[in-house]
Amino acid sequence: MVETLSTTELQQAMKRSGLNQAEIALAVGCSQGQVSKVLKGLVAEDSKISKQITQLIIQRRVGPSPRGKAILDRLISECWDGTTQQALAIDGLVRSALRLSEKGVQSDGK
Repeated sequence: MVETLSTTELQQAMKRSGLNQAEIALAVGCSQGQVSKVLKGLVAEDSKISKQITQLIIQRRVGPSPRGKAILDRLISECWDGTTQQALAIDGLVRSALRLSEKGVQSDGK
């Protein structure tokens, strides 16, 4: 479940995170304009894009766990050959897994 923040809290958390709107847009796969609307409270808090942006900002605010980072570093070193083509393939796999996990959470009613 994604923590709910007021627009003011979200804007402040974004500033503390060091992210800008363009970086957030790139990370969640939307336009900078959509990020701006979310930050201004013009998009419903329960919309998919609002939840993704909030989760990204909160995660960045808290920072990655050392164990999670170690696992990801190991995965990258073991599975990625350094090419753009393979990086895009891995990106597709990770995004598909995220979509599946989001559907699982929705179907569980959580």
